Amino acid sequence: MTAPQTVAEAQYAIDQQLHVIDLSLREVGKQLRVIDEHLGTVNRLRAELSRLRRRRPTRTSLSRAEMDVARRFAWSGLSVPQIARERHVSPNTVKSQLRAAYQLLGVRERAELKQALQAAGHVPAGEAA
Repeated sequence: MTAPQTVAEAQYAIDQQLHVIDLSLREVGKQLRVIDEHLGTVNRLRAELSRLRRRRPTRTSLSRAEMDVARRFAWSGLSVPQIARERHVSPNTVKSQLRAAYQLLGVRERAELKQALQAAGHVPAGEAA
C-alpha cells in the first residue's frame, strides 16, 4: 500500500483498517462464545461424572456369582476369559460381575480386591487368612 496523498485518503485507509479489525473482533467473539458453550458442556459432564462416582450401591453384599468371580480373580490370577471359560459364561458377564464387586467393595485393582475380600473374611478354602 502506498502512502496516502491527502488527509481524506489517510482517513479512508484508517477506516478500512478499523473495519477489518472490527470484523476480526466479531469473529473472535463468535469463537469465544463457542468455546464458552463447550466449556459449559465439559463442566456439566464433569459434575455428572462426579455425581456418578459418589453414587453408592444399593446392595450391601455380593451375589454368589459376584463373590465366586471376585475370589477367582483375586486369588487364582486367572484372566477374565479364563474365568469365563471355567464358569461357562460370557467374558462380558465376568466383567460385569467384577465391576459390581469392585464398586460394592470400593476397590480399583486386583490387590485391593484381595485385601477387601480378606478383610471381610471371604478367603477361599485352602488359603490362609
